[in-house]
Amino acid sequence: MAPGTHIGRGTRHGERMKTSFAAPDARSLPEPRGHGTSLSRTRRRRDTAGRRPSMTHEEALEIVRELRITSAAHGTVHGDFDRVKAALDGRPDAVAALNALDSAKVEETPQGSAAHRGCREILEYMLQRGVAPDVFMMCALGMADHLRWALRRRPELANSRGAHGIHALNHSADRATAELLLHYGADPNYPIYEAWDWTPVHEAAANGRIDVLSAVCDYGGRIDGPYYCTTPLHAAARNGHAAVVRWLLENGAGCDPIGKGGPYEGRTAQDMAKENGHEPIVAELDGWRPGSSICGLPSVVRVSAGS
Repeated sequence: MAPGTHIGRGTRHGERMKTSFAAPDARSLPEPRGHGTSLSRTRRRRDTAGRRPSMTHEEALEIVRELRITSAAHGTVHGDFDRVKAALDGRPDAVAALNALDSAKVEETPQGSAAHRGCREILEYMLQRGVAPDVFMMCALGMADHLRWALRRRPELANSRGAHGIHALNHSADRATAELLLHYGADPNYPIYEAWDWTPVHEAAANGRIDVLSAVCDYGGRIDGPYYCTTPLHAAARNGHAAVVRWLLENGAGCDPIGKGGPYEGRTAQDMAKENGHEPIVAELDGWRPGSSICGLPSVVRVSAGS
């Protein structure tokens, strides 16, 4: 799935790097407990030590397909809490199957789908039922202690990519969670979809997430680029996020770049707003021009119709 074609909540600014965020000493944190699951009538095998039964990825995938909660053709996990609850309640081995899935072998897992769209009610129910939280669930639910514990042991998880290649940063429930990832090395300019110059900054703008957007920009996320590139302003304008458009303009985003790839090809941010019927944004972009430089960043000033 191409980025920006779905909008969830919870859902390439300057080169400044923020270093003041400090995680507490690991010794002060309790180790997060896992979530037990039970297996019922399904094919099983013993692990290499022969101690407890487990389920293969292939077995789990077969069960998850039967649950019919992930494919877009079936109403999906994308916000349909009642459907997901009924599926998990109706099959005793459903939770074990979700825990046995290898996310590297599928486009998205049900929990991954819920996490990148910020379906909090679904994620909380999955957690309650015993689905083991991965880094994406931790981010989407704001599980800071669990996330900090995981990142201390495996810092590379900060640049994890979940369903459809979406970066862990764009699963963050809040600024604090995003800052935790950034502190442990998450790259705000990580290329997610190179054909569109797409990065976590673009994804945050496309989803209307000013909290995440401001965090990634504080850690060096870029809001502008060369003349021929897709910018976060393109993404926000296309999806009608007026507050994000204004924030980007106030922080130095230029209106002139020509988009690259897909629906952005050959279009300015104003073109994107116009094509998608966002007239207030069209007017907003039409009334701004670069102003003087403040703190090393170009500011913008509002231009009246008579200027």
